Amino acid sequence: GPADAAEDALEGLTEQLDGVEALLDQDEPAHRAIAEEVSALRTAIEALEEGLDDAPSPRGLLFQVQGASAPPTADQLWQIERAWERIPPLIDRVNQLVGTAMPALYRRLDAQGVRPDPGEPVPVPRRGR
Repeated sequence: GPADAAEDALEGLTEQLDGVEALLDQDEPAHRAIAEEVSALRTAIEALEEGLDDAPSPRGLLFQVQGASAPPTADQLWQIERAWERIPPLIDRVNQLVGTAMPALYRRLDAQGVRPDPGEPVPVPRRGR
C-alpha cells in the first residue's frame, strides 16, 4: 500500500544520502555545511520511518474487521478513522523530501562541484592502415 511505498522511498533516500556523504570532504567548510544538511535529512527520515511504523495500516484494520463475524466495534471504527488521518500527512512529508529537499541538496552539491567520479574514458581502438 501507500505506506509501504513511502517506506521504500525513505530507504531510497537513505541510500542516496550515503552516496552524498561518501563524496564530501570534511576539511572543506562548504562540505561541512552540506554534511549538516545531510544529517538533518537523516533525522527527518528516521522520524518519518517511526511515524509510518507506529501508524496502524487502514487496510490491515479493515481486513481484521471484515474477517470478524461480529460487526465492527466503535473502537475499531475509531482506529480505522485515525489511521486514515495519520498516513496522508506522513506521505506528504515523504513526497516533500523526494520532490523538494533532495533536489535542493543535489543543486547545492552541483554548485560546489561535488559529483561522483565518472571514471576515465576508455580509449577507442583505431584500426591501423
